[in-house]
Amino acid sequence: MGLHIYKNKELLAEGLAGWIVGNMTHVLRAQKRYSFVLSGGNTPKQLYHILSAKYKRAVDWNRVDFFWGDERYVPFTDDRNNARMAYECLLTPLGIPSENIFVMPTDPTPQEAALQYETTLKKYFGESAARFDLVLLGMGADGHTLSLFPGSDLIDYTGQEWVKDTVNQKEHLPRITLMPSLVNASENVLFCISGAEKAAPAYQVLKGSYNPSVYPSQLIRPEAGAMWFMDLGAAEKL
Repeated sequence: MGLHIYKNKELLAEGLAGWIVGNMTHVLRAQKRYSFVLSGGNTPKQLYHILSAKYKRAVDWNRVDFFWGDERYVPFTDDRNNARMAYECLLTPLGIPSENIFVMPTDPTPQEAALQYETTLKKYFGESAARFDLVLLGMGADGHTLSLFPGSDLIDYTGQEWVKDTVNQKEHLPRITLMPSLVNASENVLFCISGAEKAAPAYQVLKGSYNPSVYPSQLIRPEAGAMWFMDLGAAEKL
């Protein structure tokens, strides 16, 4: 596990952007394409703005493919849609070709959407190992990540699916999410966490006993360990 702590959320976004671009540059010297799973929520917005402005010419973005870790089951036109935010802050400013963007669908039923996205991923990876180059994650003040919430029936799920539909019981809103097994097989998994309200759950996830029913972020356990990029507020209990 790598822990990177920054004075404030602005420096956090700058530091994480630099790390991501450095990793992309390194990986793209050895392979033709780079697979990047984006996170939703408020925390990544500043990161995406920095990547699309400061680093627009630092990477051959035409060789980067974009995916999502989860999605609220709302139309693309809805402000809560993760893909919409990423388009506005990152993908459109960078001029990413449409064929490089793999949005989680929200047109069919949630169950059909999950099946469609899994089919998309299996087609993308083909005969190769299903291994994203980078998965960016957030964590809520309740310890959730992706659309894996405390008490969810997905916590103890042992099926082989890569993508599942679920419901956030607080919002009564269907969601689509990647499953931990697929995320944990990724080359790099990064948490981006800011705010004092995340300090207590971050401590429990990193230092507490293993209890993913209460702190689902503990399900993210890649072989090489996840990296945590945090501001001082989020890291104050560590």
